[in-house]
Amino acid sequence: MDRPTISFSRSMASAKAGFVMAEVRGREHSRVGTLFGSPFRVEARSSTEQSVTDEELEDALASLPDLTGVHGNGSVRKGRLRWGSDGYEAQRSGYDFSIDAWEDGGRTEVSVRSRLRGAAGGIFGGIVGGLGFGMGSSLCFGLGMAGLHSPMLALLFGLGSVAGSWFLARGIFIMLARKARRAVERVATELARQLGSQ
Repeated sequence: MDRPTISFSRSMASAKAGFVMAEVRGREHSRVGTLFGSPFRVEARSSTEQSVTDEELEDALASLPDLTGVHGNGSVRKGRLRWGSDGYEAQRSGYDFSIDAWEDGGRTEVSVRSRLRGAAGGIFGGIVGGLGFGMGSSLCFGLGMAGLHSPMLALLFGLGSVAGSWFLARGIFIMLARKARRAVERVATELARQLGSQ
């Protein structure tokens, strides 16, 4: 099953490292992206040409709440950092971060992921369910039947209300996904730069 690459890649010089590379990828089947406007998960990967110790990873772990802007929990074990934003923070901020950093053959790899499935459920459920099916369809059906005395127009108005609310929700979700892509790219790049300068 093909998994599309979404957005961009970028390279920049780091203090001690050769390069910090970041790429943002959508990890969902293309049909999901087409239907909802964006995949439900975005990921940024960065690397630096320098190995790190557990102590340096511990320092990076302590800086992640400031770097991401959300609280979370994490640990460092055997040369690998793992960190994730907690559920309340993910709901409050809209960012559900999962961050990994590890030493790999003299290099340091960084992966930052953000899951958007919960945000998509809230947006599409609230707008399409509440506005489209709930209020919109009821009003449109009533207008078609009572005002125009036409079951066909009532059905068309109801379907139009649902379709309009879907496209509204899709537009809002696309804007949120773009913001999430920028956020994961920034966090991955800054974390790799921080690890590369130690």
